[in-house]
Parts: sequence; C-alpha cells; structure tokens
Amino acid sequence: GTSAQPAVITSFKDDSVAGDINGDGSSSGRAGDYRYAIQNLGGTITMQYAQFKYALESLTTYGGHTYGDHLTISQVQAALSSANNAEVNLQASTIVQADYGLTVWGNSKVTYRGSFSGITNMAVKSCNWGVGQCFVDAANSYWGSDDGPFPPGGPLVCGQVVAIPW
Repeated sequence: GTSAQPAVITSFKDDSVAGDINGDGSSSGRAGDYRYAIQNLGGTITMQYAQFKYALESLTTYGGHTYGDHLTISQVQAALSSANNAEVNLQASTIVQADYGLTVWGNSKVTYRGSFSGITNMAVKSCNWGVGQCFVDAANSYWGSDDGPFPPGGPLVCGQVVAIPW
C-alpha cells in the first residue's frame, strides 16, 4: 500500500471497505472472523502501509523474515504470533483493540517500534527469562498511557522483553 491508499485485509463481513459484498445489510466484522491475514512459513515478507482487521491472528511467522512499516492491526485476537527462529521487524506500527499484541516463542527475535492501545490481556508475551532464546525489543514504543508497560492494573509485558525506554 501507500500512505494515501493503504492495503486493507479485513473480514468479508466488514462493509467499510468494499460495501456490502456478502448481502447481509450494514455490518462490520469481529475479532476471529478469519484465521490468518499473513502467514510466513520460512520465506521473506516485506509490507508497508497495510491495515489488518478482524483476524484471529493477523501475522503469524514460523521462521523466515518479516518486515513491516506503517502497519495498523486492529480488532484482532492476536496481532503477531512468532516461532521457530523467525525474525520480525515492525516499524512505525499500531496495534489497537487486541487480546494479545505480540506473542513470541521458539527462538524468534522481534523488534517492534510503534504503539499499543486497547490491549485486553498482554501487549507483549515472550519466552520466560532463561528459558528459550526468543526475545522482543519493544523499547521506544507507546504503551497507551504515561505509565508505559507497567500500568497500575498490571504489566503489559511478560518474559524476555526490553521495554525501556518507552
């Protein structure tokens, strides 16, 4: 996509993009309407200026390299799930209204620069310290408030995550 015309991957129930293509009247999607928007099984994916809405898991990486710039992921159950030595780099991106932001395990390495808001469970969940070799660098990201990744209601990060400075 471009900044003026981002690529949009959404539910067939979402009438906001192409109108009422499924003939059910005015409606929108919901998290989990479809399984994956993008699934990388070991190749290289590069994307920019894209919006992902209403998926179960928007981006799933099992190995390979995934690069994203200016992505908006919203109203999903999981924004990114990564495993099996995947390398992911998301820049200038936004995750909003998700159960989970980034879930990383299995020796994956993820760099995220962007913002989180409306996360209901965990913004970043990575392998526990000392267990596995997965790692998330989410420093210099906005966590939805001035409290950063550690708001009064409980932390938004768990495991091998660098979140400071925010």
